[in-house]
Amino acid sequence: RFKIKKYYLNSYEMFKDLQDVDGFVVAVPHEITLFYVKKIIKLGLPALIEKPLALNHNLLKPYLKTKNIKVAYNRRFYGSVKDAQKFVSKKKNMMVHINLPEIINDKNKSKKKIYKRVLSNSVHAIDLIYYLFFKPKIIYQKSVYNKRNNKGCVVIFRDLNNNLINLFCSWNSKTNWSFLINDKISTFELKPLEIARFCQNFKIINPTNTIKIRTYKPEIKRFNVCTEDIKFKPGFLNQMLEFKKFILSGKSNRLATIKNSFDALKVSKKLIS
Repeated sequence: RFKIKKYYLNSYEMFKDLQDVDGFVVAVPHEITLFYVKKIIKLGLPALIEKPLALNHNLLKPYLKTKNIKVAYNRRFYGSVKDAQKFVSKKKNMMVHINLPEIINDKNKSKKKIYKRVLSNSVHAIDLIYYLFFKPKIIYQKSVYNKRNNKGCVVIFRDLNNNLINLFCSWNSKTNWSFLINDKISTFELKPLEIARFCQNFKIINPTNTIKIRTYKPEIKRFNVCTEDIKFKPGFLNQMLEFKKFILSGKSNRLATIKNSFDALKVSKKLIS
C-alpha cells in the first residue's frame, strides 16, 4: 500500500539489520511496547514510541532517566496548542477550566477494560496540563460513583505560577474536550483541541422577538483551526519534523519524555481510582 521497499516479518530480523539506521518510530500495542523500549535503550539509537508506553505507570519506573527515547503525544504539536502555549507563557493567577468527557465502556465486567480509554487516550489531556503549565500539583480531588463504577471526577491543580487548573471528567458526556484559560483581560479556548479561539470583549445582544433576554457573545479576535498537516493527522507532521531534529542534534524540548508519560499516566490512574 505504501510502497515500502524494505520490511521485516518480525522484529528479531529487524534488530539484526541495523546498517544505516538513524532511529526508530515504534507504533505497536501497549502490551508489547516495553519489549521495544528495552531493546532500543541497549542500542542507544533515537526512538519515537507511541504513547503511553504502558497502562501501568509503575512499569515505566526503570526507564525514567532514559534520554534516547521520546514518547509520541501528538497533541503537543497542534498549531492550536502552540497558540495556547504562547498565551499561557509566564502568566500567573489564571483560572483554567478543562472538560474531559472520555468514552468508557461501563457495561464491561473487567474494570481494566472499562477505563482503558482513560489510560490510553485521556493521557493526552493530562500531558497537556503538564506541558502548558509550570509544574502543576493536585490539591483536591473528588469522584462520583454509582454501585459499580466511577462516573466522573473533579481534580484541581495549582502550578508554581499560582494558576488554578480545574479538570472536570464526566465520562460519556456528549460534549467536546476543551481547555478554557482566563487571565485578567482575555480568554483563550481550545474546543475541541484542534480549534483555538481568543477573545477580549463581549458583544451585547439586546432582546429580540425570538430571544426576549439580553445575551452576551464573545468577540473572537483570533481563530485558528489546526490544518497545517491535515493530510496526515493533526500534529503528526510537526512531531516527525521535531523527531528528525532530535535525531540530528540529540535535543528537543517539545517531544515528551518517558518521565512525562509516567506523570500523565499516574494522574490518569487517579482519575479512575
